[in-house]
Amino acid sequence: MKIQFKEDVVSKKGLEKGQVYNVLSISINQNQKKFLFRIIDSEGTPALYENHLFDIIDNKLDSDWIISYNEEFNVINIMPASISYKGFWEDYFNDDVDAVKIFNNRFGCYVP
Repeated sequence: MKIQFKEDVVSKKGLEKGQVYNVLSISINQNQKKFLFRIIDSEGTPALYENHLFDIIDNKLDSDWIISYNEEFNVINIMPASISYKGFWEDYFNDDVDAVKIFNNRFGCYVP
């Protein structure tokens, strides 16, 4: 899935106007009524951004994507199965060797 940062919105740190980004995951927070895309931003960080900042350029999801539900936070996640385990992003940002390896295997081609 690919999204493009809109030209007509206020600048956001880590995003470049008109830039196309590959989506790593989608989170729908039902409590906060938020729809978030996780992308590798222009600074190279896998970060969450609200959907209203983007236009969808390509809505196709890869065949390894699944839907999961986090009851604790009332969040629906749509993402590749390999990163769908609870705590993946925490492990990744804490430099857990296995999580970083999974990330690089799945998303290495997206890293600028």
